[in-house]
Amino acid sequence: MIGGRGFVGSAIVHELINRGDNVWVPSRDDHSIFSQPLGDVIYAAGVTSDFRSRVLETGEAHICLLKTILEKATFRSLIYLSSTRVYGDGESYEEAPIQVNPLSLEHVYNLTKLTGEALCLHSGRPTKIVRLSNVIGEDEAAGHFFSMLLHEGQETGNIILRSSPQSEKDYIWIDDVVELVLSIMTRGKENIYNVASGKNISHAEVLEWIHKLTGALWSCDNTYKPVIYRNIDIEKIKNEFGFVPKNPFEAFFKRKTEGR
Repeated sequence: MIGGRGFVGSAIVHELINRGDNVWVPSRDDHSIFSQPLGDVIYAAGVTSDFRSRVLETGEAHICLLKTILEKATFRSLIYLSSTRVYGDGESYEEAPIQVNPLSLEHVYNLTKLTGEALCLHSGRPTKIVRLSNVIGEDEAAGHFFSMLLHEGQETGNIILRSSPQSEKDYIWIDDVVELVLSIMTRGKENIYNVASGKNISHAEVLEWIHKLTGALWSCDNTYKPVIYRNIDIEKIKNEFGFVPKNPFEAFFKRKTEGR
């Protein structure tokens, strides 16, 4: 597992260990990954919410290390964890053409992820691409939208939303992600998969779940315009794996209030 100490990577590692599989999470500078068979590789290394201030590190994580692994490492298969963010406000099915602008700092993340995808798909190596939606779980990385709001509510009892409550996007529960990634690794038939819920959830609904969990109240500046992304197409994972998504915030609330 490359990047197995991050939020999504560590959840996958935990499940593999529970299943009794042998798992190796090499350190960042462990060059032995190029000198021994790796088996099935899940590439979860990446920079997320702070990519704007870490442009070169973003390129290193999403492209450079991946390129070297594709070129030099011995492996049976490799799954590259990308993001549904790459669709922007365009069509969201896996084969859709995607527009990016190298002049925009906001597109650095998309450009580097898409370059990583292209290296995988055209390397001649056995690879698959998994485009993840916004993943919700107990150990979500600090700095992400939901974790920031939850922390604010827990600490102050009040949340100031600096965007429109009518804005909405797709979220997916971490357990669904783990199950799907491992299913794709072992029996996926396609080259690219969206791993998402297929249904948007508004900021207002997110805040109501946080209120239900913490009692925190929220307010907002009504001058913000709603940002509404298209629903992510999940027909592939529904048809191939019979996927039925959980409401990630309902699952989060249940785990927090009832335990595992």
